[in-house]
Order: sequence, then C-alpha cells, then structure tokens
Amino acid sequence: MTSFIGRMGAIFSGVLVTAAAASAEPLTVGTYKLTPQNTQVEFAIDNFWGVVTSHGKFTALQGELVLAEPLQQSTVKVTIETTSIDTNIGKRDEHLRGDDFLAVGTFPTMSFQSTKVSGTQEAFEVEGLLTLKGNSKPVTLKGSLNRERSEITAATTINRQNFGVTYSGKGLADDVLIELKFQPQAAVNK
Repeated sequence: MTSFIGRMGAIFSGVLVTAAAASAEPLTVGTYKLTPQNTQVEFAIDNFWGVVTSHGKFTALQGELVLAEPLQQSTVKVTIETTSIDTNIGKRDEHLRGDDFLAVGTFPTMSFQSTKVSGTQEAFEVEGLLTLKGNSKPVTLKGSLNRERSEITAATTINRQNFGVTYSGKGLADDVLIELKFQPQAAVNK
C-alpha cells in the first residue's frame, strides 16, 4: 500500500477534489452547487496484498462550495448517497453496500463538512469532518490550482478502520484514497 499511496500522492497529493474552470482564471467568489452532473467522487484501495488496486465512484451526491474572499472564509459541504457506489462489478457493489462495508440500509449517506480552509487557490488545505457509517473523523484535503488545465485538485487518504469498515478479506488494505472532481458552474448568489 505504501507504494500505491506514494504514487497517488505524487499525482494527487492525497484525496482529490478537482474543479475544472471555464478559463485559466481563478474561480470567482460565489456559491457553487455540487451535483452529479458537475462533481465526481472516486476512490481507490489496494487488495490482494497490494497486487491489485480497485477503483470505484459514487454517482449520487449534493453539496455546496462557498468561495469567499479571503479564501479562509470559504466552506464546502457534500452529502453522498452510499447506495450509489459503482465499481463496474455488480456483485462487488452489492457486497460493498452490505454490512461488511457501507451498511447502506443503516447509513444511506456519508458526508464531508469543512471546518477550516487555508492557503491560496494555487495551494490550499481544507480541513473538515468526514462522516461514514456514523463515525465522524477529521480529514484534510490538500489541493492546488492548475492554471494550464484550469483544474483545482485536492486529496486525502483515510484509514477505513477508523470509520468502522473493518472487513479483512482478500488482503484488503486499510488506506483508501478518496477523490472528488468538481467542474464549477456559474456562481449562484444567495
């Protein structure tokens, strides 16, 4: 898992939040809605003792990014429907929805709520609480703005055991890379 995290860390700096802007300019101050049409939530985890990396995504979510000036007053929150997990393998998705993993019958959503934003649009950190399976733990998303590609990326890695996901079959690693990709629409003023 260390080599996987090292590779992904070099690419994503941890778990990824990507915002593809319409131009190479920084995002403007405003409120941005997070929807399945403009936001993707992806994850990766090693299994079979690091021989295989499994990838997946969540396809149903809602949230809001409030981009403020100064940046430190910005906030982000997102709620993800755990039933929407998709790894392109139906049988595996059903297992992931069950009690060994997400227990979607009891915990139909997971969420992230920021508590602190620091840095600049070019290099930032978003600290917040991730709630999964009824467990809320602090996580930090690290990110940056790629002006050439008009993207904002941020990333973190969580230990699934800390969130009550304790299944140990098939050499499954504890560390999970979570990626969020956001393509902003026009700011919506409230």
